[in-house]
Amino acid sequence: VEKGKGLGRVVELGCGRHARPEVVGGLMRYMGQREEKGGAALVEALGAEEDMSARKRIIDALAGLCRDRVPLLGAYVDDERWYLVRNIVSIMARYRSYETMPFLRRTLDYPNPKVKAETVRALGLTGSHDACDLLIKGLGDQEEQTRRLCIRWLGRLEETRAVPRLIKMLTDREPGAESPAMKKEIIKSLGEIDAPECYEVLKKYKVKQRRLARAEWQEINRAAAEALERMTQKHPHPGRKR
Repeated sequence: VEKGKGLGRVVELGCGRHARPEVVGGLMRYMGQREEKGGAALVEALGAEEDMSARKRIIDALAGLCRDRVPLLGAYVDDERWYLVRNIVSIMARYRSYETMPFLRRTLDYPNPKVKAETVRALGLTGSHDACDLLIKGLGDQEEQTRRLCIRWLGRLEETRAVPRLIKMLTDREPGAESPAMKKEIIKSLGEIDAPECYEVLKKYKVKQRRLARAEWQEINRAAAEALERMTQKHPHPGRKR
């Protein structure tokens, strides 16, 4: 079976459109015995498979096989096939493990925005100190969507270390949040973080006005008012120093 394209044929039979659950389980055990060769065959099959249901089975098999073999997946994070790298990152997101950090650090700089978006999701689900460091780094990404996703996750994770950077972006002392839409994203995230600085900035932006783009600033005012309300519901004394 292991000669030529034997392993690829095993994957095809085990993860094909009509594969039964017991066959998929047998495939995982078989590939697990072959470690690197088995993992490599699954990854290559994932990169070539066009059927969505078959891809899902391969992803499930890889996720089980590589849980304790993260570097086996990590060997593919620089692959030119963005769709393959995105799927690799989606598997890493399941682990929520510090072992994925060196590889997610690289995929955060991957040229395809869909890979970056999946990387941000993986970092957010991991939620560790190092993961938040990378989310803060992502605030400086050239892609607005990447910055937006990083802002959202930093709010959900209530990452106080991101507050100074978010405030600088909001107040245009750092680039990245020039548009009203991005300012509203930052305001929403600041409303999730229990820090005195957030409370003070939100109070300011609740009433802040500019002569130009008045309608857009009214939306920002409303976003700040809503963020303040959520903050006070979540934290009874949001302006109090810790």
